[in-house]
Parts: sequence; C-alpha cells; structure tokens
Amino acid sequence: MPEDLDTNDDDTQTDDSPVIRDLREKAKRTDTAEAKAVAVERELTLHKAGLGTLSPMQQKALSAAHEGDWDPELLKATATELGFVQTEGSQQPTPEPKVPAGELDAMQRVAQAAGGQPTPPPDLTAAIEAAQTPEEIKTILRNAEMLAE
Repeated sequence: MPEDLDTNDDDTQTDDSPVIRDLREKAKRTDTAEAKAVAVERELTLHKAGLGTLSPMQQKALSAAHEGDWDPELLKATATELGFVQTEGSQQPTPEPKVPAGELDAMQRVAQAAGGQPTPPPDLTAAIEAAQTPEEIKTILRNAEMLAE
C-alpha cells in the first residue's frame, strides 16, 4: 500500500483538508443525533406501553431482560414478568399510613376537646387516612364540624 494512502488515527490527522475535517465533524454529530433519537424512541415506547413511571433502575433492568422488538405490548409483558407492573389478579400492597398514628390520635383528641364526636364515622375515617398532611386532616375535621376554627 502506498504511504500517502495510510490511514491515521483522528488525533494524528492534522494535515487533513478542511473538507475532510468538516466531514468528520458532521459524522460525529450524526452519530450523536442517532443515539439521541434511539433513546427518545425507546422512551416514547415505554410511555406507550404505560411504563413511563418506571425508575431508571427498572428501565435498565427491563432493557437488559427484554429480547426482541421494542413493541409496547411486548415490553409490557416483560415488565409484568419482572414484577414491575401489577396485573388485575395480583394483590396491591397495603398502603402505609401517610399521617403518623400518634398525630392522628392527637387530632382526634383535639376534635373531642372542641365538643366534636368522640370518634369519626367510618367514611370520615377513610378520608382522614387518605390525607397526606396534617393540614388536610384539620380541613377534613373542620368540614365535618369536629374541629373548632
């Protein structure tokens, strides 16, 4: 092979013409754009499959475990096998209380002291258990006229 046709590494090609350098830069940008397009396409497929809420670790595990095309239904099946998706027949985990029990008891004592009912009715209890903050509990109790304003 003649010496002038030898190919060098990118780092040693300082004598390339401007056209060749421009082509190399465009090739790098194209490679980067293609990688981004693939990532966006995978993310869109996850959302179409209803798996957009998976954690990054779950997405990585799904990518490693899934074989075949990135079809939304196939991805959902793989995610179900991995236990990332609850099926209709599977049991939902019992939600943990969002307000500490001691705080709920304190709210009920405040309601009692204000002349309210000693214990809330069952539907009110469910609303209190579903509350996420003490302020929401106070609002529920005020609306039920169990807590003075």
